[in-house]
Amino acid sequence: MKGFEGLEIKKGPDIKEGLTENAVLIESPEAKFRIVYGVHTVPQKPEDIGKADAVFLETIGDYSTPVRAENTMNSWARHFVQYRPVIERIEKEKRPVFLADISEAEMRMNIETILQIVEPTLGIFLLASLSKDFTSEKKISRREFLKKSAKAAAGLYFFSHTSMSISAILERKRVDEQSATRAVSRFLMDLNERIHPETEKIILTLRNHLAAKKMRAIAGHLRAESGEVSEKPELAAIFGAAHHGIERALQKEDKELMRIIEKILQQPGLEEARKKIAKIARLDFNEREDRWKTTEIFDDPDLAKIQK
Repeated sequence: MKGFEGLEIKKGPDIKEGLTENAVLIESPEAKFRIVYGVHTVPQKPEDIGKADAVFLETIGDYSTPVRAENTMNSWARHFVQYRPVIERIEKEKRPVFLADISEAEMRMNIETILQIVEPTLGIFLLASLSKDFTSEKKISRREFLKKSAKAAAGLYFFSHTSMSISAILERKRVDEQSATRAVSRFLMDLNERIHPETEKIILTLRNHLAAKKMRAIAGHLRAESGEVSEKPELAAIFGAAHHGIERALQKEDKELMRIIEKILQQPGLEEARKKIAKIARLDFNEREDRWKTTEIFDDPDLAKIQK
């Protein structure tokens, strides 16, 4: 199907494109973006990345300096169960890896994670107490009814966070973009992101928009490296199943992406993240040393303007 600004979007499986069932291919006039969805506890298949020129990995590890980027790649990503099969393939085929996810927002993300746990618990408590009130034989006044209805609304609001748990259960194995469970999972995660911005702004919204912005920057980097303006590079991005919002973000203009990113960065607790928000690290495998080495660290030019 055609997306915003003439983008072509294909969902796997697609034999012609070498697109596996857990991937979506978004093609712009400048590049192809193969978004590969996975579950962090399940190994990705090596064929998931197709013939991509490079791979972008979801990670919150630090990559702000060459040494830190190498530590993140060699000590963590290379041994991470989800990435291991793919990394083994690209080591043999000598394809580069890019790190560009948030690196300094762990505190804020931890707060959001705690809220994801606390809010459903509070919701269950409120709904349980209401159940007893409404099923009792005691008559209640209109005023009491309205108070209890407000309490019910609050309970449902907090309890709605269980949609993320349901989504996680639905996606516990291999993601299949054509399956009914994936459609339900996408709907529930989108709903949760809209209802609960207080817990999803950093974990999903900011990271999805940053990923889209930096994916364009990486594609430009690959195109410049090839020396051919007409060359259309393909970048494979491996992310958890919850990050399908990257697809919508890629359909937005740079100006709109930057507006959303800058607005969220004004939230307390992101001061350190903002100082490095433009950073992108490229690593290449050194076969002689049997380890990944940082080739360069560069900035997305637009994000660099707000990096402070």
